[in-house]
Amino acid sequence: MINRRQRCPKQGMRILKGFRFICFIVLVAMYSRGAEAEDFTNAIQAYLQYYVHAELPHGCIVVGLVDHHGPRVISCGDLDNGTDRQADGDTVFGTESTSYLFYLLLLQNTVARGEMQPDDPVQKYLPASVKMPTYHGQQITLRHLAREKSGLCPTLGDAIDPQRANAPFEGFTAEKFYALLSGCRLTFAPGTTHLHGGIDSAVLNQAVALRTGMDYESLMIARLLGPLNMNDTRLELTPERESRYAPEQSRLGCAMPSWRGGDLIPIGRPVYSTANDLLKMLSSCGITSCRLRPLWDNTVANFAFAPPRVGMLHSGGGWYANGCFMGYDKARHRGVVVLANAYEPRRELAMLLLESEWRSDRRPAPIKIKRELYPAFAGQYQREPDFALGMFVLRQFFLDASWTAIMLPTGLIVASVAVLLWRAKSLRKRWLILVGWVLVGMILVPLLPRLSGWIFCTRLHPGFGIRYENDRLFAEPTGSDLCAIEDWPSNQAWARKVRPIDALFPPVPVELLLTSESSCFERLSGVPMRFARDARGTVTGVALNYRGQVFNYHKISDTPPKAPECVKPPVVVDLDTNIMDTCVGHYEVAPDSTFPNGLKVAVWREGTQLFGCAQPPGGDNILLGAYPLFPESETNFFEKITGDRFLFTRNERGEVTALTHHYTGATIMWFPDWEAKKLK
Repeated sequence: MINRRQRCPKQGMRILKGFRFICFIVLVAMYSRGAEAEDFTNAIQAYLQYYVHAELPHGCIVVGLVDHHGPRVISCGDLDNGTDRQADGDTVFGTESTSYLFYLLLLQNTVARGEMQPDDPVQKYLPASVKMPTYHGQQITLRHLAREKSGLCPTLGDAIDPQRANAPFEGFTAEKFYALLSGCRLTFAPGTTHLHGGIDSAVLNQAVALRTGMDYESLMIARLLGPLNMNDTRLELTPERESRYAPEQSRLGCAMPSWRGGDLIPIGRPVYSTANDLLKMLSSCGITSCRLRPLWDNTVANFAFAPPRVGMLHSGGGWYANGCFMGYDKARHRGVVVLANAYEPRRELAMLLLESEWRSDRRPAPIKIKRELYPAFAGQYQREPDFALGMFVLRQFFLDASWTAIMLPTGLIVASVAVLLWRAKSLRKRWLILVGWVLVGMILVPLLPRLSGWIFCTRLHPGFGIRYENDRLFAEPTGSDLCAIEDWPSNQAWARKVRPIDALFPPVPVELLLTSESSCFERLSGVPMRFARDARGTVTGVALNYRGQVFNYHKISDTPPKAPECVKPPVVVDLDTNIMDTCVGHYEVAPDSTFPNGLKVAVWREGTQLFGCAQPPGGDNILLGAYPLFPESETNFFEKITGDRFLFTRNERGEVTALTHHYTGATIMWFPDWEAKKLK
């Protein structure tokens, strides 16, 4: 018989074992939970916090997603508009060139109703007092205007004559616009040259409004915005929407003015909208209904001024630094909206999100490794010139090269062979020459792709750099200006100086999360990568599994890319008015290729504020109207609209002798550098 003293220790052992087992289960559960895949929206939020808000503390960005599971909105930053509001799905942004989508959809609506026809002359829909210019009898049609190929290139500077650069269209009425239009002269035939950002959309929208007998905003609400319940999308900002408006920010961290004014709405004012409204628009392309998709498809077929991505409905644009991009993937039935007031790579980010894995249960799960192992991944990685890349380069050359570039070397080779055959004295030598050329060709054919790929990589350096920072890995694209092959037709239409590549990854700076000591994945898209090591364990390269293909990169340097620096707005100093007065005067730029007729610049003082104005006769390639100059020192000033710098040069007596303007890249809008001598 077992007594109680013998039984208690055994029971205690069983209880202890049970407790250990429970602890083990809890630890396993905790470990499993820590290794769970991250939710897609959390990954986007982390991206916005690190890459946008950290670098642009005064900017804000909103990302919207929509699929069969409904809409989601991820935002970051505050509006910096005098309120304490944070950005969200109801924040109002200027959509800039995305406004053209609304204009063209409305035009297609009138075509579908039989009210207008694409190839009708525009003159048919304008007042009789307006004399539309022609080119050797060829008239401008609605299609020409919609595709921005009318040939209308008026000099807006002389016609607008604004008082201030922050309101260039103030007082620019329809009558003044009609007078400007009637005075235009076409220098090339309509339909031959694309000019974005001109007056084509203004002429088109005036014609549509006159034809329907409604003011343009009411027409847009009745036919497009109202049926889609887009109640926050308008051409005008009410006081309530103004409180939700995110003003544009330059890279200098300065709030920029919104160009409004005048009664001609389509010039100088974008369509204002929110992420929630634009997601409704994308939903109607095939998620909630197909109401909008046929209209959008027909609009692209009739009026697109650049080839779209295959299988995509998309539109985007920006002004100085703000803007919008929206895209809808027809096959996956998903849409993305990116709205920002200080972030340029909107399109690239949206395309990456559209390709990403949205389902958390299918996304990779990260792990933590020893801290001392992270620095080994840092460095520069360049694409290996393999056979596939070489074939891509050759194929692009034959598709894009001119007829002369292809036929000239071909003709020289054929001519050289013909000369050798003609100089050969015997049939045997001729056969030897032919056999020799065949052998040379057999050797060169497999070598040519390799050589082409090597030349491509040597010249353009496609690849990416990896940076280590606080137990985190970040990657960013490197190399000369490159674009993905699917975007190449559009870039050609826009005459952008970029080169196509078969795969461009990553398109924007991204974060890498490790899944082992030799593998990782890109945090947004989930694209896997595997690092290669030599016998000593040193990282020598990486293989990228992207779109079902493997792309290899070799490590060319251990030097990582520089960490992004937070934008530091310039500090405005107080200057004595006597010092400002030494800058006051008239300056002159000598004639050159940028300013064939020269340039006259005036600087004056109003109270404690210095102003400048520069406008060449018949030119629009600088700011129109007066702009305030803010001092950083006695000689250095900056201008908030473009973020450009102005340097006053002084002689040994302290007298200002010259004024230099320098483009800083603070906005995407480029204004040429110039140096002006002060007139005595």
